[in-house]
Amino acid sequence: MNLIDIPVKTLDKPTGMASAIMNELSDHLKRLADEGETNIVDLQSLPMTEADINELADMLGVGEVKATISSIGTSSIRETAYRGIWWVTHYGDDEKVLSELIEITQVPEILVTHIDEIRHSAQSIAAVN
Repeated sequence: MNLIDIPVKTLDKPTGMASAIMNELSDHLKRLADEGETNIVDLQSLPMTEADINELADMLGVGEVKATISSIGTSSIRETAYRGIWWVTHYGDDEKVLSELIEITQVPEILVTHIDEIRHSAQSIAAVN
């Protein structure tokens, strides 16, 4: 029997990453409130288990605002129970997660309308009248 023949089962248990991220988010939120500094935590860049992700989601809770954007795939934006902390998930056409971010900001950048788009809309609405 070779090592490759021995079955290995990994247990999906929380590793403590959720608590560490909550501490980081607390610091980021304080800087947002005091200095207006925004931050992003890329969850996919961290060594997190699925259990860690679920634990973090439970710790952050659910806020009052949800948005879905349909453009070259779908993006889901939801406010957490902590104002200024947003959970942003981008999906590919196949509905697989492309990125999963925690944004510490007043409004996630993806929801802010670019000034050029506003100008275009102003021209379009003027043409209707």
